[in-house]
Amino acid sequence: MPGYDFHPLIQKARLLVFDCDGVLFDSSQSNIAFFNHCLELGGYGPLNHGMAEKAVYMSVGQLLEELFNDARDRERLYTISQSVRFEEFFDSMRPLFDFESVLPILGSRYRLAVASNRSASLGLLFEHFALERYFSFRVSALDAPPKPDPEMLLRCCAHFGVSPSETVYLGDSAADSLAAAGAGTGFIGIGGRVSGPAVGSPADLLVRSG
Repeated sequence: MPGYDFHPLIQKARLLVFDCDGVLFDSSQSNIAFFNHCLELGGYGPLNHGMAEKAVYMSVGQLLEELFNDARDRERLYTISQSVRFEEFFDSMRPLFDFESVLPILGSRYRLAVASNRSASLGLLFEHFALERYFSFRVSALDAPPKPDPEMLLRCCAHFGVSPSETVYLGDSAADSLAAAGAGTGFIGIGGRVSGPAVGSPADLLVRSG
């Protein structure tokens, strides 16, 4: 049976940190449906195309900053968003690769963590998809300022006692790339949407040998 080597981009790493949306899951439809539901409850129309694209990777707070100039509107919609059960939208989320065939192999060599601009929904998502099997640490927008602020990645490094220079962040947006640059970690773009070192999927970090 063939074995696996690890991609040159992660050969010197000790810690791999994964973004959630766009890296682990195609969650575009669930995120857009969630935000549109919140807007409907608040008496507003749905997201336009440009804002729908941003809903895929922005935190709730960041998206509301883009949508509303009035702080009272932002606060009201944020309160509404916190009352909506995001798990009702999980069925629209699709894993982007076979977790069971990839993550245990990566976990045999690297520490694995998740850093996401999701807030409370990240914990619910971990429970729904049993992601604790693969990731022993996670950071959300409840724990640190959302990306592109680097604090999420620095917290991952501190948790494992691993230096940023020995850490690689896997993301799919400019905010992810900026967070990695600010933290001093390596960065691998996923899905071809960010310039610089990239792979199509985290599954491509395993290189079949033999």
